[in-house]
Amino acid sequence: MIEPEVVGYDLDDTCSLAEDLIKHVAKSTIDRCPRELEGFKTGDLVDSLASSSPWERVAFDSVSEGQEKLTTEREKELAAKNGPMFVTHYPEHTMPFYMKRSGSNTLNFDLLLPEMGEVVGGSVREEDHDLLANRIADNGIKGLDWYLALRKYGTVPHAGFGLGLERLVSYITG
Repeated sequence: MIEPEVVGYDLDDTCSLAEDLIKHVAKSTIDRCPRELEGFKTGDLVDSLASSSPWERVAFDSVSEGQEKLTTEREKELAAKNGPMFVTHYPEHTMPFYMKRSGSNTLNFDLLLPEMGEVVGGSVREEDHDLLANRIADNGIKGLDWYLALRKYGTVPHAGFGLGLERLVSYITG
């Protein structure tokens, strides 16, 4: 897993960072490892990653069909139809306590790839100590005193994501 955290990024910035990283990895792999990729089913899927076209960003509510979460099948269906895409703003009650919220949704995303589903998940992180303490208590989570201590005297706005490296390698090699 690759898990960057970046200072001062909003949701759009974080999606762009994930997109740029994956496009760079795909293009570099195609350019630098053509012999190693021989025999793998790379083709159009990897070419779509390396393209310069920006990936679509859609809100969860517009693609969820009333469901609380997207199934892997639904993720694959969406990406097969639209190509690589970001689904953003999931309902807050379905997401972890540390994600910043906007109304009843979180400032988060999942990056979906055709035939694979989710490869990256990320969010803007909540930096307010008291709000986090209340969420932790409300959810009955124990053992996070260290987490709150890191925010006790303040922190900076930040965001991050987790990239499933093995999933990306699997995707690139078909």
